[in-house]
Amino acid sequence: MTQRRFVSAAWIAAVATLVLALPLAARAELGKAAARAAASPADGLPKVSLTDQNGRTISLESLKGKPALVAFIHTQCEGPCELITAEMKSVARNLGPGFNSEVTMISITTEPDEDGSHELLAYAKKQGVNADGWVFLTGAPAEIRRLLALYGVAAENNNSDHVLELFLLSADGAEVRRYSGVAAHPQAIASDIRKTASLSLDRSPVRIGQRNWGREIFASRSIWRSPIRL
Repeated sequence: MTQRRFVSAAWIAAVATLVLALPLAARAELGKAAARAAASPADGLPKVSLTDQNGRTISLESLKGKPALVAFIHTQCEGPCELITAEMKSVARNLGPGFNSEVTMISITTEPDEDGSHELLAYAKKQGVNADGWVFLTGAPAEIRRLLALYGVAAENNNSDHVLELFLLSADGAEVRRYSGVAAHPQAIASDIRKTASLSLDRSPVRIGQRNWGREIFASRSIWRSPIRL
């Protein structure tokens, strides 16, 4: 009898612990989701004045109107940054010769003190991407820091700043998806760009798989606060 009471008490205690733990786990997941949403720019193409590889002043806001694939680079970074640019080239190749009608490829320096227009142009030529549809940008250090914070990425304290992520933005500048650098397949990114571009052209509900992307993306501006998964 005593042993049965002991087992019963232990079972009740275990159930109580599980019940109490569930809300904590749920809160933890909500916290993680909120952190991810907070790091997703509601507008990744704000009214910020920068300079492109040709020395022209350009506002990020002016690049709205079609999807954008955004990367952060440092022209003196050999290896990781070149791989990111090569990944973007593969995406453009998958989209075809007229890729720039569907997306703008944007690369922003993390080191504006070292990457001026001259360095960006030299980098673009070396990588074989000094062409229509490709924009390389530098600017005032304060503006670059603002953009790094906006995208939720941080430059390191040395001169080898590697941001191994790509960001797909909608035509309105909202984050649609972020990719873990070269781990993402160019074909998959190209497919996401096409879906995003088609939604930019037609804001009526469109079925992709089992989700109503048109309604989900365009019904309310409030959803821009969290990334949209394609």
